[in-house]
Amino acid sequence: MIRKVLVTSLFALISTSVWAESPQQQAEAQLTDAQKFVAVCAAATESSKAMKEKAKELKVSRRDLKQIVCNDLPLKQFARLHKDTHISIATVE
Repeated sequence: MIRKVLVTSLFALISTSVWAESPQQQAEAQLTDAQKFVAVCAAATESSKAMKEKAKELKVSRRDLKQIVCNDLPLKQFARLHKDTHISIATVE
């Protein structure tokens, strides 16, 4: 009986250590929602297309997109603001 419990415990210990990921691997594999939202905000400063592509890449839902706030502005308003104030440099000769 004790041998059976010992063998079962040993098997469970070995199997969890083999299949378990290290905390560092888990952290790298999963971005937090906040990190995803920051990445979407950063992409919004480039263009609406870049913002949509980044959201798709990070699997941010449409519902979440409506909830994202960048610099105290809703995401759409933030993207529009950066689109309107995008600095363009012209060469004058």
